[in-house]
Order: sequence, then structure tokens, then C-alpha cells
Amino acid sequence: MSSLNTPTRAEDEIRRIQLDLSAKWGLRFPQPGLRSPAKRRLDQPEEKALDRLKFLYFHDLRCNQAAKDHAIDEFEKIAPKLHAGWVYKAEGDPDVLPSRTRSGARRQDNFLAKKLELNDEQASDLMQALLRSLTSVVEMVRKGARFEKDLDIQKGKIGVSADLTTPQNKESKLARKPSRTLSEKASSKTSNQQKNGNIRDYMKQTSTEALQPLGYPISKDPQPSSDDFIVDDGLFNDVEMQDAPGNLAPEVLPNVTSNFPDTTMAFSESNESLEDVYQSAPDSPSKLTASSTNRVEAAACPQKNIVVGLRHLYEMCRVSTQTKIPLEAFESACTQGLDDYEMLWSTLGVTAKQHGSSLPERTSLVAWKRCEQKFREVALTGSLKFVEQPDDGVFEFRLNPLKVEPSYRLARKFGYDRFLVLSVPSIEAKHLPSHLRSDPNARESIVDWLVHSEHSFLGRRWRAFYLKPESNRKAGPNSSITLNDSKFRVYLFAEGGYDFSASTKNGEKDPRTLDHSPMERKQIIEWLMSLKINRDQPALKLYTRIGLGVSQTRPTLQFNPSQITRSDDARADTPAVRRLQHERSQEKKALKKPVKSESPVMNDGCARISIAAAKAVAEALHLHYTPSIFQGRIAGAKGIWMIDSLGECIGGPKGEIWIEIADSQLKFEPDGKDNLYPDPERVTFEVNAFSKPLTEASLNFQLMTILAACKVPYKVFCDLLEADLTAKVADLEAAMESGLAIRKWNQEVNSVTGERLAHGVEMQGGTPSTLPEKINWFVEHGFEPRSCCRLKDLLYKAIAGYCTRLENRMNIGIAKSTYAFMIADPLAVLEEDEVHIGFSTPFEHEMMLHDIDLLVARLPAALPSDIQKVRAAFKVELKSYRDVIVFSSKGPCPLAEKLSGGDYDGDKAWICWEPRVVDPFENAPVAAPSKIDTYGIEKETTIVTDLLAYEDYMDRFLRLAFEFNLQDSLLGMCTSYFESLCYQRDSICSPSATRIAQLLGHLVDRAKAGIIFDDVKWLAFLRRERLPKSLPRPAYKDKEKGVPKKTSLIDRLVFETAKGVREKALGDFSRRFKNVGSYDTDLTILYKTELEEAKRDLGIKRALADLKADLQTIKDFWMTHCMASDDSGAGDEGGGLGIRTRRKSMLPFQAIAERVRDDFLNLRPSAEAKGLSPIVARWDRECQYGSTSTPPNHWTLLKASTIFYHHHERNFIWYAAGVELGILKSQAQGSGTPRSVVGDIWECYKVDGKAVDRKRRKANEDQGINVGGDGLDDGEADEYGDWGWMNGVEWSD
Repeated sequence: MSSLNTPTRAEDEIRRIQLDLSAKWGLRFPQPGLRSPAKRRLDQPEEKALDRLKFLYFHDLRCNQAAKDHAIDEFEKIAPKLHAGWVYKAEGDPDVLPSRTRSGARRQDNFLAKKLELNDEQASDLMQALLRSLTSVVEMVRKGARFEKDLDIQKGKIGVSADLTTPQNKESKLARKPSRTLSEKASSKTSNQQKNGNIRDYMKQTSTEALQPLGYPISKDPQPSSDDFIVDDGLFNDVEMQDAPGNLAPEVLPNVTSNFPDTTMAFSESNESLEDVYQSAPDSPSKLTASSTNRVEAAACPQKNIVVGLRHLYEMCRVSTQTKIPLEAFESACTQGLDDYEMLWSTLGVTAKQHGSSLPERTSLVAWKRCEQKFREVALTGSLKFVEQPDDGVFEFRLNPLKVEPSYRLARKFGYDRFLVLSVPSIEAKHLPSHLRSDPNARESIVDWLVHSEHSFLGRRWRAFYLKPESNRKAGPNSSITLNDSKFRVYLFAEGGYDFSASTKNGEKDPRTLDHSPMERKQIIEWLMSLKINRDQPALKLYTRIGLGVSQTRPTLQFNPSQITRSDDARADTPAVRRLQHERSQEKKALKKPVKSESPVMNDGCARISIAAAKAVAEALHLHYTPSIFQGRIAGAKGIWMIDSLGECIGGPKGEIWIEIADSQLKFEPDGKDNLYPDPERVTFEVNAFSKPLTEASLNFQLMTILAACKVPYKVFCDLLEADLTAKVADLEAAMESGLAIRKWNQEVNSVTGERLAHGVEMQGGTPSTLPEKINWFVEHGFEPRSCCRLKDLLYKAIAGYCTRLENRMNIGIAKSTYAFMIADPLAVLEEDEVHIGFSTPFEHEMMLHDIDLLVARLPAALPSDIQKVRAAFKVELKSYRDVIVFSSKGPCPLAEKLSGGDYDGDKAWICWEPRVVDPFENAPVAAPSKIDTYGIEKETTIVTDLLAYEDYMDRFLRLAFEFNLQDSLLGMCTSYFESLCYQRDSICSPSATRIAQLLGHLVDRAKAGIIFDDVKWLAFLRRERLPKSLPRPAYKDKEKGVPKKTSLIDRLVFETAKGVREKALGDFSRRFKNVGSYDTDLTILYKTELEEAKRDLGIKRALADLKADLQTIKDFWMTHCMASDDSGAGDEGGGLGIRTRRKSMLPFQAIAERVRDDFLNLRPSAEAKGLSPIVARWDRECQYGSTSTPPNHWTLLKASTIFYHHHERNFIWYAAGVELGILKSQAQGSGTPRSVVGDIWECYKVDGKAVDRKRRKANEDQGINVGGDGLDDGEADEYGDWGWMNGVEWSD
């Protein structure tokens, strides 16, 4: 009886080829292992074909040829012709592997679309055809014919093909031009572009797949593969297409200098050279290819096939391109622990270190794990940056670390991994690199490239579909805008890719493939909002509504069509109680009887939601209470939904659940099909904010300037600022008494918990990377500022930074002020200029504001009338609305509109009832609105109907929108000019200042209104106003060069009051901790213990001596590369090195920190020391479990104790051994009992401020200090205050 042998690699490969042919063509090969060799029937066609296949396989392996591939190509040419009449098979599956030829791919697609299960006769026909092809090639080989591979082979390297074409005859092979390196191609092409100086022609020669740096071509027809795609041996060849019609030569611009392999790249033992050429299918002469300007090569993974997922390749490519290390160098990352991110990252780090480089920022573990859940809420992001050298092309493309972000509607519908967001710099001429600035067509060409090109990378075809400004963009005429400051965010959608599958196999979906179907960007936009239904809207305004599909929200309750009711807006001429109107709702859904009233809308952006629905939404958000309002989106509507205070119901069994959509909330008409067969994603209520217990607010520069113009005296601001800063610094000084108090203060002034949940704790060597987390780390391990110099230095930096932030932001905390969402009175019980406000928890010991004056404003504010004094009138009928401010729905115009042109779709009001501020304030009259032609403003007036006349209306729609929105907005520059003008003239009330403030109101809505206002129009306006082209910045915004003005309110506050408080706080801190040293006995006990043992053990003595020398080497590296600007501060490295400017050739600080950490962890006892002592030998054996084992082994802790003993005065020890030093400190006697907590739980920990206060109070009482009070926390005695006057009133939820 024969035994089964382990298959060889050759057998595995031949078997794989059989499976490929069977999957694609339904061929029936004999199954291995099911019959003995003696029973083989060599007269059968399948046996003959298998023998010839094996012959060609070993021939190719021995002679480095491609005869086998040639035979299979010939078979695949004729196979579809054999059964041209076969009927369509609904479950037909495309080929599992990509075709080796473009023409072959098209023939296969046509065939596979009609393929059904083969009967015996059809299977026999196909097998005979394969046999003939194989036999023909075998005979040619025996006669001496050679079948060369496509590119010269470089031994030891593997090919990742850019194209799967194979030369079909000898002539075409000879006709091909010699292969050039991609850098040569880029240089040649760029030189040509520089000669003619026309970037438009240069861009036109660029591929529509312009971001395609590496990998396979992506055809327009999907090829199924797997998210965990198979990385196999020598499957694909790299081919450069010849310069001939139909085979278009690769070009380079607007290529990317950092390059990313396609997701379906192959790692194998083949010897093919990797050329970075993504070929486009030559469907039309206008589609040329793009290539990157350098090469990235993949390494071999011997012995076995490796499964690599999108997330793995994403990380490997990100590291490869940012470190400039060839991808082949990361071979080891493909062979071990791919699902373990720590192991993957460690492997990548070892490779980077071997090449003298350092790793970029890590991907968070949360994001890495989320990729296993179909990339749930994982954001794929990157950047485009202009290259500085003309020979390098135009853009450099990089991927950012994967990160978790709140999701949005389109991603939830079509797949999170199908969307990628790129940060893009300004493309205005003044911001272009010098080699593009002189070309008048540069901007237009880049816009065309972004909009009309297919960008292929990571195995997918991406198309841009949405653009919006970056939220953190710089503004102002004097701001230092660099070449690559990010100005815009461009959203790309993956229309297709090799890991997409549109069909099933044998009636069942292949579980390896992603649940994605090929889809054009036009389809997702039409799914979100139909252009034809909304044909009467301005094109640019409708385009901005795509933002509803990409705004980050949390999905909650799905409504049925019958639960969604439509309503007219409240009007100024008909104030009344808001009620459901069923008949009117049906008319509005049917687009009948449009509203004809021109009276001002009093509830702009605001509607109601039933209490039952609100509770369901709150439950979906995991809230323990039901908010009064939600800011959200549903279907084509956005705005605020407030709970219904009347308890209304609509018809049906679940009539208590409903949501109202007012006209002003509807940004586009939804798909009418949703009234009958709703799409779940479109009728799901998406929340991005909700009302919460209110907190103290503050005054900023804008508000202070207006308050001063409205008669609030300077002394009020001075007293408020000094009291606020003094209180905050006093809190910090009190916190220095204990680690727990420090931890509480650090949590209050820094968003530590939120950052931990979002990104984890990023490490810099052996210590956290951010200052707040460093402070937390020291405190949590038992260090105190009175005994730890490093913690003292960090706290000094924290205090200095905190005071500087207070100065720069100039936010004066006012106890009796807050920010709250604004809503319109749905019951019409408030009179004009009355407001209602109630609190869910005590606010300054109050549960409501009643019968007092208060100030309301909305930011940004510029005009004196942007702050209004109104009367607080608490209404029992509105008691359900807590933690919001209710404005009256009566009067000639809504109060929100008076506040900088606000509305009720999510705007927040600044509310202040501090008597010192409110009492002297005088309302300013509202300025008459200005007309846009006063400023020379023009408008883009194209409506959607104008575009629908064209077949390519969607491309025209996006081209119009991108062209308009890629223009730089002047809002920031005009705002800065306005501030400087008011500063110079000591007034915000001048006619010129008023007109500029009103101009700012127009520019805010530029994108929606199609406002055209450029530098030329701005300068013309300044000439008409007789104003200078530029003004110096206020001194408070330019502290180094500015000269403070005695007449400036802000200058006096910043340079006198705030500066004095900061200097006093830092001085007090320095004097208080003047004599804190760097030595800590708790951290040296272990070293001293082993030092005593070394007197009796020569092995330990030798090990400690070697260790001391090795640690000195690490210190020398640190001192050589570290600078004063790296982790600078009192006591930090660099003070004795002198101040230097970091050069590009120098290692970044992150790399230095990681290097010293890695060097520290890799230290092992020497062989001589192990031979002298069995104890040292045991230490070394423990290291086999890894230096980062938990808990650390004895040798690792000893290293930490040793480095501290010898170098405690240097801060590099914390980057090298911080983790271990923390463990030693926490385990020291008197530090309390350390506890191990898993990361996910620890990241959610938050210090309870009240518990800290109780503990501090108890400690003071134990010392005999009378702290007063009754032992209860504020508000604890009566959580809801005094509500006696409302006895008998029933509260609703």
C-alpha cells in the first residue's frame, strides 16, 4: 500500500495551474491522490495535457523561459470561440486570475459572461483545444524554439507586473524599444515639458490612472480576487508596451514620487525585475499611462504561498515609500505574524534600521483591528504635495496611517475602504512651485487631471467626486503659507479593483472576496441625490449637498416612510403652535402646492422629533438621558430636531415614533422611491451632535472688541482676566501637591481620554510622545514632582504652554456664561426679544434663568449688532427644552439672523448673564444689508438643468464644481484685514469697517452662493474705500515685532495683565521646586543588588561591565544626533549641544528615540559572561522570550536600573528604558500596589474629579486643616436646586 508523500513545491505550482484553468474554463483535470500512478490512463486527453503541462513547467524552470505561458495564452485565444452560442449563466464567475493579454482579457470577459456548467462534450472540446496548444508548443521546444520572458531577469528579485501583456510573436518582441528606468522616463518627459513650457500638453499625456505607482493594470471590468489576496510565485511578467497605436507608451506626469504597489501584487521566488508601470487599457488614444519616478521592488517569500490583505500591504507600502527602502527588503514581514500588528511593525522596524532609516508614525491598534470588520470606521487618507524639483514630476503621493474616524453615509452604504481622502495644496499660481508658476495652463490642467482621470493604486481605480476646504487651513495676508500647506480635502471613490467581485461561484459568493461591486462615481452621487429631480437648483449649491454624504455622523434610528412627515416653515406673519399636518405632508411629498409666502422664515433649519423616537435615538447613541435636541441628517435634510413637547402622534400602530422635516431643512428633494421602498441608509437618522449639560464659556478677541464698542469698560475685562488666570494657576499650584491632583488637572486642560480612545497612546521610544501623556505616565507610575526632576521639567513646560495658550487665545473664562444650541420656539409662547433657557444640572447653583437681562451672540462676530441684549423668560410650556436656548418665533425677523446671519440648523449661541458685562452693554442698531454689486461680486449662475442637456452631465457637474471650489477663498485674508483695520483705527464702527464686515458675511456662503470675488475685485474695493492694500498685524498677533498700543484693549490685556500672571506663575513654580534632583533610589536598588553579587560572581561582573560600555554607546549616539529643539525644555538634552537648525539629512527625533529604544532592548549578555556564570546564562535564556515580554524579564529590568544609575542626569534614559523604569518605580516599596490593566480598558479610564476632591479634603482634615463645607460635592445636596415654585407641575421626558 502506497503512502501519501508531502507535495513538493513544483507539484504545488502545477496543481495551482490546474486549479486556475479549471476555475476559469471548467476544465476537468484528474484529481491528485485519488488514484495510483499505475492506474493512470495515459490515453485520456486530460492525462496527456497534464503530462505536457508538467514538461513545459520544468522546461521553463530549467531554461528560464515562458513556453508554458505561451501555450496557455494560445489556448485562451481560441477557447471563447468554441462555444460562442452558449447562453448567459447568472452565476457565471469571471476568471480567478487576470488574463495575460489585454485582447485575451476582453475575449475572456465576453466568454465568461455567457459561461454555464459544461456538459461532457463541451468539456472534452475545451480539453482537446488545450491539449493541441500544449502539444504544439512542446514540439516547438523540442525543435529548439525559445520563448523568452518579457523583461531581463535580475536574479533574486521578484516581479510585480505593471501589465499582463505578453508578446504574441517574435516581431512584436523585437519591435519593442529597450526598457528604460522610470526615473529616466520621468526625466525625459519632464525635460520635454520644460522645453515647451506647457503643462496642459504635459498633463494630457498623463494617464487617467495618474496616481498609479505600482502593480497590475486595473481594467474597467472587475476581476475577482480576495481582500486577503494570494501572493504567489512568478505568475506575472513586467512588460513595457511599445510606442505604437493601440499600445501607448508610458508617460509620467502628474506622477507621484512616492510609490504604492497594487493590492494584488505578487511576492514570489521568480527573478523578474519590478518596473513601476501601471498600464491603462488602450481603449482610446486619449488615455495614456503614468508611471512613478522611482522603482520599488518586492522580495521573495520562499517555500510557501503567503496571504496578504489590504491592510498589510497598505502598511508595507506606506513604510516603503516614506523610508525610500525597496519593498523587497520587507520580505520577512510577509512570512510571520501578519495579523499581529506588533510583530508586523517590529519586523518592518528591524528592516528600516538595517537600512539606516526609521519608521513613520504607527497605525493605531484600534484601526488595525477594525480592518478585520470590513474596515468599519477606518479612514484611508493620504496627501498630495508638490515636488520641488522639476525633474521629479508634479506631485508626491503619500498614505497616512490608518485611523478610526466617525463614519459617514456613503461609506456605510458602499464600504469604508472604498473611500480615500487626500489633502491637497493650493493650486493657485502664487502657491505653485517655481517650475509650474509661469505656465498659464497649470491650474486648469491639474483640475482636469483631478476630475477626469482615473487614479489607480492599491489595486483599485479611484475617481474624485467631492472637494471641500481643509478646516485647519491658514488664513491672513501675512500668514506664512508654504508650498505644500494643505488647503483642500479631495474625496476619492474606488470604482473597481481586483479585490471586487460582481458574481458568485457555483451559486455561492467566494468568501475571500470583498462585498464590493464595480460602480461609477456617478452612481453614488445619484444614489445620494438625483440631479434630475433637483434640476432647478443652482449647480454649485447642489454640489455642496454632497457634503451630507461625507459628513461624519453616527447612524441611529431607521424610520419608515410613514413616520417621516413634511411641514411648511413657520413664518413671521403667521406665528402659531407647530403641529403635525398629515394632508399637507402628503402634498409636499408629492411636490404639490408649493409655499408662496415671502415672509421671513422663523424656524430656519429647525423641526421636531417625537419623544419616543428621541428616546430610541438616545439609546442607539448609548446615552443615559434623552437630549432635548439632536443635530443630524436624514434623507436630503439637515438641521436641528427638538423633542416634541405636545406628545403628538401620527396614524398607524407605531404612531408615537415620527420625525418632521421642514422646508428649510430640506437641502435637496430625496428619491421618490423612498416613499414606497426606502433605502435603509437614506431614511436612517444620522446624528453628529446633541445637547449636553452646559459648561462655562469664555470671552475671545472678537467678543471683547464688540463689547468694548457697546460701552463695557476696560476695567471689567481686566478684572475678569486677572481673576480667571489667577484661579487657573492656583488650581495648578494646588495640583502640584500630589500625583493624583496633577492627573486631574492634566485631564481638565488636555483632551487626554478622547485622544486615547481615538488614537491610543503613541510612543516615542520608551515614553509617550505627547506632553500630556508623558505627565500622565510619570504620575501613574508613582513619580512626584518633588522628587523627580524629569516630571518637574515636564510640568514646567506644561505650565508655560498653558499660560501661553491663554494669552494667545485670550479666552477669559466667565462663570456666568455658556454656549448652547439655538432653537426656535415651537409653541409661540415667547414674545419678541425673549429667550428661554433651562439647565439639566445646576449651573452656578441655578436650574434656569428668569426675569434677567442677558447677552447672546454667535461666532464669528464682527458688527456691533452681532451681540444682542435680550430678556430671559422661563416658560413652563417649554420646560422640556434643557441645555438649549429657545428664541422667540415672533417679530419681523428671527433673532438668530441678527446674530451674524445665523439660523437654527446647528448654530450655537454665546450666552452671558454676568452683571458686570450685561448691565453697561447697549444694543447697537442692525446695519442695513449691503448689496453684492457694491463689492463688484459676481455669481456663477449655472443651474443643474443647463448640465442635464449633455450626456456627460455628471463629469461637467464635477468639473464646474472643482474648478470653482479649488479657487482660494479670500475670507481669511479679508478677516485679517478687518481686524487690522479696526486695530489701527481703534473702532469697529467706521463705515469702511462695517462694509468689510458685511463682505465677510457674503464670503462665508461663497461655495453655496457661487460668489466670485478674487484679488482683483478686492483691490478695486480697497481703492474705492481709499484704504491701503495691506496693514500691519496687531501687536497682540505679532508679539515679537509688534509694538503694543496703549489705546488697544487687547494689547493691554495681553502685554500687561496676562503676561504678569504668567511670569508670576512660572517664577513661583521654579522657586517651589528649585532643589529637585534627578536621582531616585527606587530605580537603582536592582543594579546595586547585582553589583554586590558581582563581587562573588565573575560572570555577573563581566556582564555589568559590558552593559555599562554598551549603554555608553547608546548615550554617545543620542548626544551626536539630538538637538536643543528636540523634546526641548529645562533639563532636556541639547542644552549643552548648542542650538542648531535641523537639516533634511538629519534623523528626525522620532527616529532617534526609536533607535535608542531598539538598541537598549537588543542588548544581551556576552558569550563570555554567560560562560562564566549560570545566572547570566539564565538571564540570556529568558531573553529568548523577547525583550518586550510582559512582565519584563530580570535582564531587561537590570538594564533599566543600570542605565538610570549611570546616566540619570540625561533624559535619553526615558526614551531608551522608560517602560521598564516605570515598572521599577511602581513596584518600589511605598508606591502602593501596582495593578495590570489591559489596554482597551485603561484607555477608557478617566479621573473622577469629585473623588479626587474628596480625597484631598480628607487628607487635609487628617492634618487638622478645616476646609469648610458639609462634606458634600457641589450640587450633591439638591441636584435639581429649588423648584418649590413649580410644585404640582408634571415634568415630561
